Amino acid sequence: GRNSFGTASDNRNMNTVLVFDNILTYNTNIKKHGIDVMAGSSYTKSDYTNSWINGSHFRDDKIQTLNAANKISWDGTGTGASQWAISSYFARVSYNYDSKYMLTMNMRADGSSKFGSHNKYGFFPSGAFAWKIDQEPFMKDIEEVNELKLRLSAGVTGTQNIGNYNNKDLYGPNDFLGKPGIIPTTLGNNDLRWERTKQFDIAVDYALLDYRLSGSIGWYYKNTNDLLWYIDFPTSLQPFSGMYKNVGRVQNKGFEWIVDAKIF
Repeated sequence: GRNSFGTASDNRNMNTVLVFDNILTYNTNIKKHGIDVMAGSSYTKSDYTNSWINGSHFRDDKIQTLNAANKISWDGTGTGASQWAISSYFARVSYNYDSKYMLTMNMRADGSSKFGSHNKYGFFPSGAFAWKIDQEPFMKDIEEVNELKLRLSAGVTGTQNIGNYNNKDLYGPNDFLGKPGIIPTTLGNNDLRWERTKQFDIAVDYALLDYRLSGSIGWYYKNTNDLLWYIDFPTSLQPFSGMYKNVGRVQNKGFEWIVDAKIF
């Protein structure tokens, strides 16, 4: 700053997030039957703005605001803004019989501004079933078993981990023969859609020997489709460096075994 007779900058950022949630619940018990119902919606919108300005060549340090700068750095001055929004609708129905058999069904639909105009919404169902085997009459005389539960679940989840405007072509300023103009800077992909992961789990939870040995053993299968991936372009396509696409899939499966033992 000495060679510039002092420098100063002013940077401002503001992010406003609006969240609007509505949830309706209902539950009832009829003898050994229990029913829980939930439905709702959620809306989130983010508005972000920022600005920055840099100045130099101050007469002295008595006035410490940018209006006292004799030189403004136009390369270090600018503004920015971005927005994103997501709208969701969801529902859940749970049923249990005698606190022994439990069934849950879920459904949700999410719409994101980050995807193409015809792919904004994704639908993600899921379900789960649990059976407390230790509550069955044929288990009452087996004193070594304190808890034994079978769990099954299957469902679909979605991912939107991309930028706010990867589905749109973006433009920037450019000087054209001494006159102001704009040029394309980023290629968007209006066909972008939700990355989807399907998963299935089956497991047994157990507690044995007066809870001295407990844990779970299970198997899972996970398959992710329409991966959101950034594809680099060859240098011949400059100034465009690449774009996001839904490509490929990843599959995982395996066993999980958790053991908790109390030795003493």
